This record gives sequence, C-alpha cells and structure tokens, in this order.
Amino acid sequence: LVLSLPGLYWFGLYGLFAAILLSHAAVLLYLRNRTPIRPRWRWNGPLFRDLVRRGFPVALTNIVLLLVQTADRFVVGGMLGTGALGQYGIAVFVIGFLSNVQGAAREVLEPRMMKELESGDSVGVLEEYVLKPLVNTAWLMPFLIGPMFLLLPVILPFVLPKYAEGVVPTQILLGGAYYLTLSFVTHTLIFARSWQWTAVAIVVSVLALDVGLGAAAVKLGFGLPGVAAASSLAFLALFAGLFALCTARTRNRGNEWGRTTVAALLALPVAAAIVLGLLATVPLVVPGRLASACVESAAFLVLFATLHG
Repeated sequence: LVLSLPGLYWFGLYGLFAAILLSHAAVLLYLRNRTPIRPRWRWNGPLFRDLVRRGFPVALTNIVLLLVQTADRFVVGGMLGTGALGQYGIAVFVIGFLSNVQGAAREVLEPRMMKELESGDSVGVLEEYVLKPLVNTAWLMPFLIGPMFLLLPVILPFVLPKYAEGVVPTQILLGGAYYLTLSFVTHTLIFARSWQWTAVAIVVSVLALDVGLGAAAVKLGFGLPGVAAASSLAFLALFAGLFALCTARTRNRGNEWGRTTVAALLALPVAAAIVLGLLATVPLVVPGRLASACVESAAFLVLFATLHG
C-alpha cells in the first residue's frame, strides 16, 4: 500500500505495476535473509522429470479453471465491445472478491490435508477437509451474496453512475459465484488424489459450454445479462462435474455425501426465497430506496442466520 498509492498517483498504471514488482522483490529478499538454507544450483534430471510429471497436471488444471472464470470477459469484449466490458467489470470485481474468500481458506486447508492423508485415515480426512468445508462454504456465501444483491442497485448508481448498467449482470453472476466457490472446495481432494486429468476433461467441457452459451446469449440479444446467466450456468456445471468426480472416486459414497449434497444445495434457494420475500414486502412499509435496501439487507442477515442456526 505504501508503494502502490504513491506509484499510482505519480506514475499512473505503470507506477502501480512497478510498486507490485518492488513489493514482491522486497518480500523475496526478506525471506532469503531469514532462511538459513541456501539452495544448491545442481541439475538433477530425474528429479526435474518427476516434478514436471507431478506438477504439469496441476498447472494445466489451474490454467483451464482460470479460463473458465474469464471466458465471459472474452465473450463480452469480443462481441459487445470494450464499453460493455467496462460495464461488466463490476461483476468481475465482485466475483473476484468472493473467490478470494474461499481461496484464502484453501491455502490453509490443502497443506493440512496433504499431511493428514499420509496417516491413511482417508474417511476422516474426507470429513474434515472436504465435507465440512463444503457445507460451511455453502452456508457462508449467502451472508455475503444476499446483502450485495440487495445493496448494489442502490449504491452502485450513486457511487459509479457510469457503471449502472453493470448492476443486473452482477446480480445474476452472484448466483454463479456461489457454485464457483463450492467447486473450489473440491479442488483440495482432486489435487491430493491426483485426479487432475479427469478434472481437466470436465473443466474443458465446462469452458466450451460457457463460451457457447455466452455467444448464443449475445446473438439472441440478451446482452450482458445473458452472458452473466451463461457464466452462472457454467459455474453450476463446473461444481456438479467436480463434485460428481469426488463422489464417484471415494469409498465413502453413502449417507455422508448425500447429506452434504442436500445441505450444500439448500442454502442458495433458501437465501433466494428470503431475498424475494423482502423485496416484495419491505418497500411497502419503508420509504426511500436507500433506507429500504438497508433494512432489507439487515433483515436478510437476521433471517438467514436464524434459519442457519
């Protein structure tokens, strides 16, 4: 932050990029000075081949997953122009924020899961690092998605009036973000069990679906909302495919997976029902769009927390 703000102010975007590079260089220098171990720069062919063999599927999976998350932007930019892409940027920003919430949890869970798998208690590991996080994520995300959905139509036109057209696509994409974050939970098990090649096939299919539906939506005249709906359906397909992969390849296929599926799939419909009920009733008794949106958001949090508890 100390480098980014002055760099952005004095040198614009180039200053921001330079600040990012400098901050990373400072961190690397600090870690090098604090680490007593010094690497030996000696070529080891067998080790290199083994690392490539193990790491390439992981890297390829992450690349294709990134393409799925960004395919809608290519469709918007290529078929609707840069102006529409700017409007869609609000949705991109919101989805990026929601994705980072689960991404931070993965950084903690994945190393622990890899360590626990060495003990051989695969059922306990599945329960602790996949099933429980899946249910927790499913019921956490509506606490973020619900207020965003209710407040965006009021706050965004006031703060960024030029981007008001991005409100509806963002609201639609919030539903897709729910399933996208759920799919992130399955990555932990997929990487731990080396199922990346099957996962790549699933993700590539989802990528084709995302691009195809998005392009069809634009051709049919649905514009940005149509692209957002296409991406949301693709994120749902992504979660369904990866979740099916995990259930098919684990020995624990019975009641635990069934209960997890029900718990994970109930959260969003419950949240949507609460939102629709509030939108239909609160404006009748609370005057003013801003006041009504604030009351709706507060009421949503209370109601959803009550049902969750």
